[in-house]
Amino acid sequence: MNIGTYTTYLIVLAIAFIGLVAWVFNKKRKSRWEHDGEIPFEEDKS
Repeated sequence: MNIGTYTTYLIVLAIAFIGLVAWVFNKKRKSRWEHDGEIPFEEDKS
């Protein structure tokens, strides 16, 4: 593989990482994160 191939892979991975971070920290998911953060403090229902 030459340097152009490595550069292409690096750019694709960087874009995928930025997309993943943007998706995870999207404001639409805030309520989900808040709910998931409360799970350890909930009473056992069994």
